[in-house]
Amino acid sequence: MSMPMGAKKSTYLRKSPKWVPKKWKPAYGTIVLLHVQALSNKEIGDKLGYSEQQISNILNCSEATKMKEKIATKLEEELLEQTNADLKSISRRAIHNIKQVIYSDDLLEKAPMAMFDRSAMFLKAVGTIKDPDAEKKSQQTNILIGNDVIANLIDGLTKANRVAERHALPSSSSTAVVRKENEIIQEVVDTKP
Repeated sequence: MSMPMGAKKSTYLRKSPKWVPKKWKPAYGTIVLLHVQALSNKEIGDKLGYSEQQISNILNCSEATKMKEKIATKLEEELLEQTNADLKSISRRAIHNIKQVIYSDDLLEKAPMAMFDRSAMFLKAVGTIKDPDAEKKSQQTNILIGNDVIANLIDGLTKANRVAERHALPSSSSTAVVRKENEIIQEVVDTKP
């Protein structure tokens, strides 16, 4: 074949047509599967007795491209299904763990306010507690607590008052705050049904 006049040898390349198999063989499917599993053309050729160029030709033909796309789509679907199944399993386990914490009488006895706090955080997270006008409202918080917890709070605040008075804290505002808290708790106790 002659080169066009004035063409340099290095820039003139004969474009050969793309290789197309006369008949798709099962071995070609195996080559595509091994390629999808990240084996190199050399590794596939060594395994199946083909040259690297033959493997490249097979992988670049339209049938192989379609097969790779189908495999990729199938793998994505399976990955998505597995991911969804894993997320459901993790969610079930998380719910189980949350139930164990929420229903733990031992934890409730050891740290009732922490238990209340965690329960409230959970209810906010799942959308049970909603307050769209929270920013417009005052900073007042209403808490429903049992008589035994109220008694413990009053006892603790009373002891804090005694400590504050005995040690004559420099700021009288801290004693006033403790007394105000005692008054509020007493008010809650008095108005409790």
